[in-house]
Amino acid sequence: MNVRRALRIARVGCVLLLPLIVSCGATVKSLDTDPSFTAKAFADGGLALLGCTTVVMPGSDDLDLSDRYSPPLRQVIKEKQRGVEVAEWKNTRQTLGDEKIQECLKAFHDTGMLEPATLQGLKGSLAGEARYVLVHRIESDQLKFHLEEEQSNVEGEMGSVTTGYLLGTERVIAIAFSIYDLEDGKRVCHATIEDAKGERHEVGVSASSTIGGIAGTTMDVNKDLDKIFNDDENPLSKFPSPPEQEEVVKRIYAKFAARLPAAMQ
Repeated sequence: MNVRRALRIARVGCVLLLPLIVSCGATVKSLDTDPSFTAKAFADGGLALLGCTTVVMPGSDDLDLSDRYSPPLRQVIKEKQRGVEVAEWKNTRQTLGDEKIQECLKAFHDTGMLEPATLQGLKGSLAGEARYVLVHRIESDQLKFHLEEEQSNVEGEMGSVTTGYLLGTERVIAIAFSIYDLEDGKRVCHATIEDAKGERHEVGVSASSTIGGIAGTTMDVNKDLDKIFNDDENPLSKFPSPPEQEEVVKRIYAKFAARLPAAMQ
């Protein structure tokens, strides 16, 4: 098996073979906030969560990730926005009912928007509980596999050459958030934030220094790769296990919450 070809054609979300890099933190790909969405209005109005959906798994019937991700999102927002009341997710789900939650999630999944008629219905159901509602969608979830040659060490004129390779696995996720004002019936905040987290480890390949034809010459990279992966039918198994989705999602939640009005004072 051609290892480089196998690595390039493998697919887990989107798998790439790239030079090893170190993640540089979250990227705010877009952030639009209506002038009416102030810290005071946010604190006075309160927030209810409408859940989480995803477009990453188009063939799946289970596009509702709300029970998994709404509680940690609520916790992060409460930590970052201390003056804002955030309704308990289970209470909001009970108040609105599964049918209404699914209606909102399907609309946001399909179009990235909630229609005025939907907002009007939510206003009646959540009267006295929350002025603002937040819905979010996982836009992408990619695994990237990195490979980088480290310095080679040579022992003796006809000794062994050890070439170190760093193998890295990085998870990159993007999430879109929308906050709606039920009183005015409009979207007052929209953001798309991307973040990444990676793991890496080193492997060494040793061989006679005469392999390259001259003492002290490093091994051919393609031969090195063949030795590392050993014609494995699943070469990606040689890379570190990727971070869990939840790890990256929670990092993005923190970046989003820090950009809401109360935290920006």
